[in-house]
Amino acid sequence: MNTFDQVPLHPSDFAENPEDRCPVLLLLDTSLSMQGAKIDALNQGLQQLHAELLEDKLAAKRVEIGIVGFGPVRVVSDFQSVNQALMPTLVAEGNTPMGAAIAMGLELLKTRKATIRSHGLNVYRPWVFMITDGESDPSEGRSDWRGRRGVGVPGAWVFVASRGAVLGFFSGSRLALGSRSGG
Repeated sequence: MNTFDQVPLHPSDFAENPEDRCPVLLLLDTSLSMQGAKIDALNQGLQQLHAELLEDKLAAKRVEIGIVGFGPVRVVSDFQSVNQALMPTLVAEGNTPMGAAIAMGLELLKTRKATIRSHGLNVYRPWVFMITDGESDPSEGRSDWRGRRGVGVPGAWVFVASRGAVLGFFSGSRLALGSRSGG
């Protein structure tokens, strides 16, 4: 199976839940610099997001969550409906290959949108959240992600929670959630 291949929901899942879908892609920094309190806070945030989406009956039917981690880059969780999703426990390790994570996440999102449409459903504007504590790994080179001004997600809402240069870069073209100084 190719990294970008998806195991689509069983067709009966679409029949049982004929609601249009809203893919939510989480691009999450799981690099070594996130160890300790940062990764703990990220894990708590995932659990809280899941719990709050489950409380909203309409969101629970329409939102599908996919997670790409970077440090190393991997699909942590393919797109799943909120009702089916189990939030993972992330572990901090590796470097920060942000550009590769963005590329993988965008391909995953593109594939998911096509799968949803192939089942006759509409796709609400996807939401993409990138959460990181800093810049991409210097060995990756900036061209891989800086060339994606606007994060290259036409028709998506993009939110970045970061600090430093990454936040400044993305805030010009999409909404940046904010920055915290210190650890």
